[in-house]
Amino acid sequence: MIEQAIMNYLKSNIQTDMLISMNFTTRNDNTIVVYSDPGEPPSMYEGQLIRPRYQIIVKSSDFAKANDISLQIYELLHQHRYDTMTVSYKTREIDYNVFSIDGLHLPARLGVDEDNIMSYSLNFETQIKKASERKK
Repeated sequence: MIEQAIMNYLKSNIQTDMLISMNFTTRNDNTIVVYSDPGEPPSMYEGQLIRPRYQIIVKSSDFAKANDISLQIYELLHQHRYDTMTVSYKTREIDYNVFSIDGLHLPARLGVDEDNIMSYSLNFETQIKKASERKK
């Protein structure tokens, strides 16, 4: 749903030379990747409130940098409230009212892989509702 908007929000608000992408990357070092998860079922009421979850993986061979960026992301997104985020598709744009983004835990250190790259995981739960849609 809003992983593209979260990625763009991070690009605008985190000062880093790391590559920021969504749902995949071909690089192993100095990356921030926003992954989507369907989360909880939507509400049964009209104007459905949806509750997708997002995982952000931070990877860097500079261990202090990975830790610092992970904390910055957590501080930026945790308890983010009452915003509108826009998602652009090929033929349309959709605005979502973002009622909340909440961290499910502090950044979790996943450890070092075989290439000596440190990884952190951040997981967020959101409450959003489609506000408007327009054709491109």
